[in-house]
Parts: sequence; structure tokens; C-alpha cells
Amino acid sequence: MQFASISLVLAYGITVMASPLVVERDHTSTSEVEGYSEFYREPAVLSDGYIVYYGSNGTKTSSLAPAKLQERSCKTTATPVCSSSHAARNDICTALVTELFNDAGTSVSQSPRQICYEGAGEDSNPYCCVSWHSTVDNLIKGDLAPLANAMLTQCTANGISGKTSGIVVREDCTDVCLSNRGTHC
Repeated sequence: MQFASISLVLAYGITVMASPLVVERDHTSTSEVEGYSEFYREPAVLSDGYIVYYGSNGTKTSSLAPAKLQERSCKTTATPVCSSSHAARNDICTALVTELFNDAGTSVSQSPRQICYEGAGEDSNPYCCVSWHSTVDNLIKGDLAPLANAMLTQCTANGISGKTSGIVVREDCTDVCLSNRGTHC
């Protein structure tokens, strides 16, 4: 019984929920924003920031059923569409893409739907997130790295925000976004 209690306390103590939309930099926060929760975080390998994994806390569901995803036109290559909305800082997105390429073989479970880089310091725009619309089986960070890099390369005018629609990732059709938030891709 004591072991179960200790395990529960440890699990609760290391579970941190937040959102990349929150400006507050408290890494122990347990807030939820727009139906997304922080699943876990890890220190970035090549910089002073964090890699943070976010996903649905159960209050949001995919807007497209899997069957409908397969019905729409899907391409193996696509040009990102750039936007000025929710633009992330170039240096923060560069750090995210570098971390994705550096850890390319690492699996991403089906639960998270966004991976964010949270930059160190007290900046007002510390996040760059790569997010994907639908579940992708057997996803690894290396599947997201070239798509995020294409948006980083093509959408760099005073901040980065882009979307690649209808792209095949592994064997699944999805949309991939890069911005300062991980929601609404």
C-alpha cells in the first residue's frame, strides 16, 4: 500500500499540464488551455530550452474522422502556405527544427499532437510548435523535421507561421503546422 501511495505521489508530482499559449513561465503549473495539456517535457539537447509534448486532454476531438482523412487528396510533397498569424520567433523555430533532426529516430506516441520548443529566458514569445491534425501511426521526430524545416525555410519574414495541408506522413494523411502555438492545425 505504501508503494502505491508513493507511486501516485510521484506520478502526480511529475505530471505538469500547461499550454504553449500561456505566457507565464512557471514550469510547475497545472493549467489547461483550450483543451490541450502538457504530457511531458525534456531538456533540449543542443540548447538551454525544453522540448514539450502537448495533446488533447479529452475535451477536444479530431474534426475529421479517419475515413474522411483518407478520402481527401493527399500528397507526398507539398508547398507550405505561410501566414502572419501566430508567428513564432525564427531563432526559437530554428532550435526546434535542430532538435527534431538531432533526435530523428525517437518515436512519438499517438497521444501528443504537438511538439514545442520552449526557449530559455523571459521572452514574451518563447514557443515554436510543430503540430499535426490527425493521428499518425509509428510517428518519429524525423518524420516531422523536414516538414518543419520547409516551413522554417519558406516562412521566415518577421516570424514563422505556416501550414502544409494534405501531406502523407508515414502512411497517414494529415496537415502539419509550425507556429507559436500548437493548437488548431
